[in-house]
Amino acid sequence: MATYPLRAGFGKSEIRLSDRLFPLEGFRGIHDLPCARVMVLQSGAETMAIASLEMVNVPPQGIELCQRIIGEQTGTPRERMWIHVTHAISTPHEPGPGEPPEKRALFFQAIGDAVTEAAGQAAASLTEARIGWGTGRCDANVNRDVETPFG
Repeated sequence: MATYPLRAGFGKSEIRLSDRLFPLEGFRGIHDLPCARVMVLQSGAETMAIASLEMVNVPPQGIELCQRIIGEQTGTPRERMWIHVTHAISTPHEPGPGEPPEKRALFFQAIGDAVTEAAGQAAASLTEARIGWGTGRCDANVNRDVETPFG
């Protein structure tokens, strides 16, 4: 039986929500830009991908968009993808039916652009990897209060 080395690639891109999307759900803009991250693992001809979107939600249309893009960029089949939405409260939900259609288009365009860049980086950076683990501390999910002119 042939063995194949494990290869891994990673990409990250900011999700740049257009100023024309706001105001939306009380949001007037985004303080800290959310990111899309994509990891691709490859062994021989088989690949899998994990994507993380720092958004409060991404509806099925957006997940399908991400799957299509990641498949095109990395050759990963949909059944070997995991798209994770972190529920970061720093972004609004998708524009609903009461919003102009342009806002929905801008919302999905921002996600698509970021995933395209992150998946392209992941595919381009594939390199031999080893699986390992460790322990550590991360204060990535700490609360903070930021005063703005609106409260």
